[in-house]
Amino acid sequence: MPMSSVPKSLRLLAALLGGLTLSAALGACGYKGPLYMPPPAPDETLTAPPQPADLPAEDSPIPSPVH
Repeated sequence: MPMSSVPKSLRLLAALLGGLTLSAALGACGYKGPLYMPPPAPDETLTAPPQPADLPAEDSPIPSPVH
């Protein structure tokens, strides 16, 4: 059947259907590996940097070394 005898609306429908089919086929391509849950987040104490020891207040005198 020549394309000139096919109505324009039917050609448009065929083009849209072909485009959707192609999009669905390409959308199905992707990561094919096994699905798994990511490991749980580590404990906060393991990821937090160590805190400095308590420092004396600025207005308190610093003890002098004993000789």
